Amino acid sequence: MGKRTVANVDDFFDHEYEMYQALANMQGLIKSPEISDMPRNQPVGNTSFDKMTNIAHASAVVDAVNSVVESIPAKRGRQVMEWRLEGKTWLEIEQISFHSHKWVGDNRAAAYNFFARLFDQSYEGLLEPFTID
Repeated sequence: MGKRTVANVDDFFDHEYEMYQALANMQGLIKSPEISDMPRNQPVGNTSFDKMTNIAHASAVVDAVNSVVESIPAKRGRQVMEWRLEGKTWLEIEQISFHSHKWVGDNRAAAYNFFARLFDQSYEGLLEPFTID
């Protein structure tokens, strides 16, 4: 695990994780299907079920990420990961931590590598087969 792992985890948190969080927060918007005896022209499939499945999967991803981050030892950069999950930029993390750019970068790399190993071992395959339409 190295630079490519850090880049992959960074890409996940920059682009995908935010979508999972937003989708997981939509649980209250799902409504029960309406049953009617009137025929309608609807596409094949169960859109309510698909929505519920996507939201449930997104919730599982968010819960898994939070569990893994909480499990990262402090010496492996847990605090940097927690700030990142709060949406802080790298510059903000440098300012909050009162540490140098190098310190933040080193802790980021350590935390991302530890996160990737722990997530893969704990939740193998959770992210791979899933796509949000």
